[in-house]
Amino acid sequence: MAVFVACHSSIRAVDHLGVCGDGSTLGNLRLHRTKCASIIRNVLSPALKDELKKAAGRKKFTIIADESTDLECQKLLCLIIRYVDSEKGVVDAFLGLVPVLETNAETLFHSMKNELETFGLSLKDCLGFASDGASVMVGVKNSVWTRIKNVSPTCI
Repeated sequence: MAVFVACHSSIRAVDHLGVCGDGSTLGNLRLHRTKCASIIRNVLSPALKDELKKAAGRKKFTIIADESTDLECQKLLCLIIRYVDSEKGVVDAFLGLVPVLETNAETLFHSMKNELETFGLSLKDCLGFASDGASVMVGVKNSVWTRIKNVSPTCI
């Protein structure tokens, strides 16, 4: 049920799911948003990250990045990679929302690099980079893009 909720609805919706039926082995199941969120965070997320490490590890990839600020004024860097899988074809995979203290080029670049390394990926294997038009991301002199080009000169 937690996988269904994670894929198809908000976590709050789990409170409104009906009981599976009297006499069923699932009839005594009680799953509400707190438990569901914990299952997603502590069980499903690590398992999905391990699968992604195995699937995307040591492959060429492109990265899509954007920085934003949430409602609590927390600065976040969103990272998505695109790679080719021999069975699935082209795959877009969400790496994560990385909290950052500052939104300057150096901090964003190092946060991106560290997050990629936790998945067994290296910026040297990066073939493409996409982001919004913010100067900190794609500026000509001092940006995340110029730092990626220094590590991976063939990146477009």
